[in-house]
Amino acid sequence: MEDFTILIIIAYSVTNAFLALQIADHKGFGHAWFLAGLFFGVLGLIAAAGLPDRKKPTASTISSKECPDCVEIIHSLARVCRHCGHRFSPSV
Repeated sequence: MEDFTILIIIAYSVTNAFLALQIADHKGFGHAWFLAGLFFGVLGLIAAAGLPDRKKPTASTISSKECPDCVEIIHSLARVCRHCGHRFSPSV
């Protein structure tokens, strides 16, 4: 019975560690959050969930448009394509 309890505690700690690692990695933080989840359990998991996003915005998260000449994705407010130099007509 005692061995089973220890096994459950280890499985619980490792599960919290991997969940904290996944959450922190998704938000752009390092692998040290595995240890926080392992040693602090649910508290490490809650702390990882409360982390701010550190990943830079991608083209899909900012407003963008496609250049008709080179078909590159550029910022929606751009007047000139930085890839090919195409000039966009001023929008009203």
